[in-house]
Amino acid sequence: MEAEVSDLKNKLSESHRQVEKYRIQDEFRSKEYNLLFHGIEITKMPETPNLSDQLVRSFMTEKLQFAPSLVSNMKFANVHRLPRRTDASKISNSTSKRPPPIVVISAI
Repeated sequence: MEAEVSDLKNKLSESHRQVEKYRIQDEFRSKEYNLLFHGIEITKMPETPNLSDQLVRSFMTEKLQFAPSLVSNMKFANVHRLPRRTDASKISNSTSKRPPPIVVISAI
């Protein structure tokens, strides 16, 4: 009886490992098309997703010199600025003055 219980525990443990492996793979796949844009100044608070989208597109045409027609045809599923860290001990003085990045999740 103990051998059967031990065998069932091992099978259950292996099953949990497989589930966790697939969950991690799905998470990586979901982040495959994310882009982070650093250095885009905050214009007003609160920053709406539409404003973040406009800021990224403007940054791409003006600073990165993408063709405006190319940028306007890009499809984004979601655009938002990441929240600032609130734990000041984890932020150095040089990085605390930088605006948080904007994440762009592109539509496939």
